[in-house]
Amino acid sequence: MRAWLLVLGLAFLAGACAPRTLRPSIDPALTAKEAARQRVLAVQDEDEKLDRIEEVFGRIIVCNAGLCEKKKGYLGLTLFHPRFVDDKAWVQAYREVYGLNDDYLTVVRIAPKSPADLAGLQEGDLVLSINGQRPDTSSKQGLAEFLESYRAWTGQGPLSFRVLRGIEVAYATEEPRPACDCVALLVSSSQVNALADGQNIYVFQGLLRFCAKDEELALVLCHELAHNGMGHIKAQQGNRLIGAIFDGLVAGLLGVNTGGAFARAGGQMFSQEFEEEADYVGLYYMARAGYDIQNAPDLWRRMASENPESIGRSTTHPSTSRRFVALEATREEIFAKQGQGLALEPETKPDRDRSGAPRPGGAE
Repeated sequence: MRAWLLVLGLAFLAGACAPRTLRPSIDPALTAKEAARQRVLAVQDEDEKLDRIEEVFGRIIVCNAGLCEKKKGYLGLTLFHPRFVDDKAWVQAYREVYGLNDDYLTVVRIAPKSPADLAGLQEGDLVLSINGQRPDTSSKQGLAEFLESYRAWTGQGPLSFRVLRGIEVAYATEEPRPACDCVALLVSSSQVNALADGQNIYVFQGLLRFCAKDEELALVLCHELAHNGMGHIKAQQGNRLIGAIFDGLVAGLLGVNTGGAFARAGGQMFSQEFEEEADYVGLYYMARAGYDIQNAPDLWRRMASENPESIGRSTTHPSTSRRFVALEATREEIFAKQGQGLALEPETKPDRDRSGAPRPGGAE
């Protein structure tokens, strides 16, 4: 039987249609050269996107440090080394775009008007030392340990940089600014999306293309920062854990495998309310960062045009129509406070502080 199936399979392949045109032969060397060129273009595009994220998000986390429970020192610079690139095929592309050197960490990004910018550091500077400590570039682990000690210092006072600029040695001292302890990371995906994990934010490339204006990008980043700042991710994880306990009880007492139904349901409890709260708090973050919030609600009209089914349907997120109206109301609330010279702080329930945590002695 198997022999007949093999014969039939070979007969099918022999009779399958094939291209009929006589195409030019391809030189593998030219293909490899073009692949290298495309990697460079991809890294340049990634660099432009990261520049935009850094400029917008850096402004947001500095201006909202007073509302964030967890803080860090913000410098506004990015250091890079070839050892950070795991795929060897891409190392040369990063070298070409950033001018990387195997013996030094390279300053590859400086946010405008950031402490690093004001201190006089420049893109392309090679780091000789920070606070007298020389980076260990002999291994990825050594670099990671150095950067960790450098990050730990950023909230404890000025940082002294000694850098190689061309053939000259330059010095710079910068005082980090208080900022929300959060990093925005780029995700290589065409999805129009952004996510928060309780600590950091993940920005999809598709979202950057969709948000043509920095005000639109700021609104989304502020929304995700609000998720972290209000403890939504932790709350959802706790709700999911409670649901998982019920899954275990049902399985143990009734012998029924729920397939994690209670855990999933627990994880989705209050999901719409969390989204609405992140919209509300996020618009305050945006206003505090000095962005124009007049047209902020219009983002949800654009989202509705891209996804018409979201106009009247609510699942884990509110409908786009509801989010538009809610943002309009929040915008007017903020405008009223600005007109009266009041502090731009989200309104909270009497028994809770700005982070959403119960006040001492407050009712749950």
